[in-house]
Amino acid sequence: MGEVLGIGCTHYPSLLRGSQAYTGTTRFLLNNPVVSDKMRDISNWPEGAQAEWANQEEDSKLHELRMIEAFRKLRKVIDDFNPDAVLIWGDDQYENFQEDLVPPLVIHCDDEFNGVEPMTSAPKNPWGEPVDKTWNWKGHQDLAKDIATQLMERDFPVSYSLKPAHAKHGMAHAFANTLLYLDWDRKGWDYPTIPFSVNALGRNFEVSQQGFGHLKPELAGSDINLVQSPPGPSPRSLYRLGKLIREIVEERPERVVLMASSSWSHSFLTQKNEWLFPDRETDQIHFNQLKNGQQHLWADVTNLEAEQAGGHEWKNWVALAGAMEGQTPTIVEYVESWVFNSDKCFCYFEPAGVAAAT
Repeated sequence: MGEVLGIGCTHYPSLLRGSQAYTGTTRFLLNNPVVSDKMRDISNWPEGAQAEWANQEEDSKLHELRMIEAFRKLRKVIDDFNPDAVLIWGDDQYENFQEDLVPPLVIHCDDEFNGVEPMTSAPKNPWGEPVDKTWNWKGHQDLAKDIATQLMERDFPVSYSLKPAHAKHGMAHAFANTLLYLDWDRKGWDYPTIPFSVNALGRNFEVSQQGFGHLKPELAGSDINLVQSPPGPSPRSLYRLGKLIREIVEERPERVVLMASSSWSHSFLTQKNEWLFPDRETDQIHFNQLKNGQQHLWADVTNLEAEQAGGHEWKNWVALAGAMEGQTPTIVEYVESWVFNSDKCFCYFEPAGVAAAT
């Protein structure tokens, strides 16, 4: 019987560029007419947002340090588990999913991922690595194909791929960033990895494209909701997906990490906050449910509710919730934010045998 370790983390792109980049989206919006005149005046912001903005240099460095230490702790948990494979649920933002094919989900059955170039937009990355540096990471084709096969045999149709489609850097950012951050101290990452892409943009796919298309200044005053694509997978379907994958993995002999990688509510996807702040209130509700082992409640969230809370990418975590049904995680870190784009959670779920013993 296979063993499963659950992991939750972020792939926050700005961590790749240094803490000075954390307010980049906010700065862009302060001069953007898609935000009302009232909310471009910082004195009209909530007190917490004003304080974080005023102390952004100090606060962003602390934000960064907390994330780095959380990744180090999760890496130790993974190394102690010594998995045969790591499956990661991550969002696709106009990388492999483009107009010629927009699936709800894709499991990537590549045998290897060679020539990945995640630093092309990060010349000031924390490691001082050249922008043209490449990475080669292992896939696990046998396990990925079997998961795809068993999902379809269990009445859960899923798309699969054998090579990257449009991802110009060789691997979508949700996965490449995650592996870079889990290897913060550059020990290497030799664990075969299975990316599992989730269509996070959903109804915003056409207007948002890479995530920011709806923030073009020329769209000021227009109703972006008039252009809607079909939605991404619902939280309930993702919860079922996670449960099924755990069943499949436990029927095999491998030790497997099942991981969700994403921040939670994103400011630039939270329309009700005029794209400036994440939905901290909804994130706090989800966090309280998680730390009390009540993540099964996430299956009841609708697509519309998730999107209105800027939780398009948070849905990756719902697959993890399904896989970890009935378990309570160890919370490693919860990093809230006002002007650094998103709230971030880090946690792990012990393998079932260990959890039962404790």
